[in-house]
Amino acid sequence: MNKGIHSKLTPAQREQQFTLLVDAVIDYAIFVLSTDGIVMTWNRGAQRLKGYKPEEIIGSHFSRFYPPEEANGDKPAQELATALSEGHYEEEGWRIRKDGSRFWANVILTPLYDDQHNHLGFAKVTRDFSERRSIMEALRQSEERFRLLIEAVKDYAIFILDPTGHVVTWNEGAQRSKGYLASEIIGRHFSTFYTAEDRASGKPADILHRATSEGRVEDEGWRVRKDGSRFWANVILTAIYDANKKLIGFAKVTRDVTDRKKAQETIENKQKQINELQKMEAIGQLAGGVAHDFNNLIAGIQGCAEGLREMTTDEGVMQEITEIQKACERAATLTRQLMAFSRRQIVSPKRVNLNQVIGEMEKLARRLIGAQITIDLQFDPHLKPVKVDEGQLEQVILNLILNARDAMPQGGKLVVTTRNITVDNQFFTQTMDLTPGEYIMLTVADNGLGMTPEVQARIFEPFFTTKEVGKGTGLGLATVYGIVKQNNGGIMVYSQPGMGTSMKIFLPMMGEGFVGKPESVSQESENFQLFEGHETILVVEDDPLVLRNTVRGLQARGYVVLSAQNAADAIQLFERTQGQIKLLLTDVMMPGMNGKELAHALHEKSGALPILYMSGYASEIIAQHGLLTHDIDFLEKPFMAIDLAKKIRQILDRSENKPLRF
Repeated sequence: MNKGIHSKLTPAQREQQFTLLVDAVIDYAIFVLSTDGIVMTWNRGAQRLKGYKPEEIIGSHFSRFYPPEEANGDKPAQELATALSEGHYEEEGWRIRKDGSRFWANVILTPLYDDQHNHLGFAKVTRDFSERRSIMEALRQSEERFRLLIEAVKDYAIFILDPTGHVVTWNEGAQRSKGYLASEIIGRHFSTFYTAEDRASGKPADILHRATSEGRVEDEGWRVRKDGSRFWANVILTAIYDANKKLIGFAKVTRDVTDRKKAQETIENKQKQINELQKMEAIGQLAGGVAHDFNNLIAGIQGCAEGLREMTTDEGVMQEITEIQKACERAATLTRQLMAFSRRQIVSPKRVNLNQVIGEMEKLARRLIGAQITIDLQFDPHLKPVKVDEGQLEQVILNLILNARDAMPQGGKLVVTTRNITVDNQFFTQTMDLTPGEYIMLTVADNGLGMTPEVQARIFEPFFTTKEVGKGTGLGLATVYGIVKQNNGGIMVYSQPGMGTSMKIFLPMMGEGFVGKPESVSQESENFQLFEGHETILVVEDDPLVLRNTVRGLQARGYVVLSAQNAADAIQLFERTQGQIKLLLTDVMMPGMNGKELAHALHEKSGALPILYMSGYASEIIAQHGLLTHDIDFLEKPFMAIDLAKKIRQILDRSENKPLRF
C-alpha cells in the first residue's frame, strides 16, 4: 500500500518528504556540502548539535567546525579528498560548537552523484559521542589504574593465562617471585613453574580442568623459579569468561609463602617433640612406679628365699631356692633398666673420658658380638671429657653394641666413632631438642638389617621389640634413651631397610658450658674467610631441614647455591645451568636415584664435576654396600658448618683435572 502511494508521488513531492524526514532527526547533524566543502543544507539535528541556525551557517566552509589546530591545516581538505577517492570517510575527533565548546564527534562523509555520475557534493552525518567517549575514557583510566596497581604489586605474582594455559601477561611481582622477565615467559606454558614430579603426574592440566569446571581453584605446593630453586606457593586460579559465557582465559595469583611454611613446619616439629616427650615422660612415670613396686616384691621374695635356705639342707630344695634367687636377679636387672629409662636411677656423675671407657669395654664387646662381626674403633684423640655416671655410660655403650649385633645375624661390621661437635643451628635444636653448645658425639653404626620408618618411630618405647619372644625385653634402647636424656643429651638415628643403622649419641662436654665455643673453634672462626667462595654449588638432600640449613650456611659464606630434594630435579637444574655449577654436594641415601647414581648421571653430562658426598651413615658402612669407594670426598652427618666450608674449599682449590671417584 505504501509503495503504491509512494509511486504516485511526483519527484518534487518525494524530495519534500525526504527533506521533512531529515529535518525531523534531532540526534544527528545531517547536512550537505558542496564539492569544495561549503555548507548547503542544515537540519534541526545540526542546529541542536552545533548551535548554528541555518542562516548563520549555510554558505560557510565546514572547516568552521574544526578546532583551530586542524581548521588552519589541510585536514578538512584531506577528508573531502579521501571521501571522494574511497567513496566513504569516517572518523572520530574533536569538533567546535558555535559557543566555542568542544564535543567528541563521530563523522561520516559520503560523496553525492547525479544519474550521470557527476559529482554534486558530500553528505555529512555527525553524531555527538562525548558521553560515550567519557564512559570509554573512564573505563580506560580505570583499566589503566588497575594495570598500574597490578604492575606495582611486588608480593604477589599476578598474571593471565590463555585457555590452554600459556602466559599472556606478567607483572613485577611475578618477575620478582619467579625470576623471569616478561619477554622470557610470555607465550610459555605455566607448567614451567611446576616441579618435575608434578608435571609427570599431570598436575598442571588437572588444575586447569578444575578451574574450568569449578570456576576457581586454590592450591599450595612447591613451585620452581627460573634459577631452579623451589619455593612453597599459595596459588589461586580463576576462570575468565566473556559476555557470551565463553572461556577466554584464567587469572592466576601466586604468593611465596615459604617463610610461613617453614614456621609451620617448625611449630609442627616442635609439637611432635613435645608430644614425644610427653609420651615418653608418661611411660617413664609408669615404668618408674612399676619398678619401685617390683623392687619391693623382689626384696620380699629374696628375703623369703634366704630364710628358706637357712631352714633346709635338702639339695633339691636348695637347687629350687637358687633358681628363685637367679630369677630375682634377672628381675632386679629389669627394674634397674626401667629406673634408668624413667631417670629415677641413683647416679654418681664424674669426669669421664669416653675413649677410655670404650677401650676398657672392647674385650667384653668382642666376646659378646662374636667372631662373625668385626669392630672398627675410630677415636678422636682430642676428645673432650663428659660428666656422667660411668656405669650408665657403660650401659649405653653395651646396649647399642648388642642392638647392632642383633641387627647383623649373618655377621657384618660395627663402626664405633667419637668426635667433638658444636651444636649451633636449628637442625640440632629442632630434631633433638638440644641446647646450643659443645658436645661429644658417640656413633655406633652397623651394616645390618636396618629399620623401616614405622619401626624407627617406636624403638625407644619400653617393651617394644621386633625380636622373637624370649629373645629381648624391649628395654635396651629405652634404657639408652633415659640415660641420655637424664644427662641433657640427644639421640639421632639414621636407618633404612637393607642399609644398616647409625645411632649417634650427643652428650654435653664437661666444663665448657652450653653456650660459646672452645678456643680451637674460635681461632678457626677468626680465619673463616679462608673458607669462603663465590662458586655455584648444587646441593641435593631429601631432608628439607638439612637442605635448608646447608643452603643457608653456604650462602652465608658467599657461595651461589642451587638446591634440589631429589636426583631428578637435580639433573634438570644441572641441565638448565650447565657450566655454572662447580661442585655437587649430595646425600648418598635418597629415594629413587641415590647419590652415586646421580654423580654418574652428571658425569655423563659434564665430565669432571667435583663431588662431595654426605650421609648419616659412616663412610665404611656406605662403602661396604658398594655405594661409594673409600677414597671419595665424604662428610658424615651431622657436621659443623666450618667442617663443610673447609671441605668444599679444599675440593674447589684442587686441580680441575683431578679424576672423579664414585
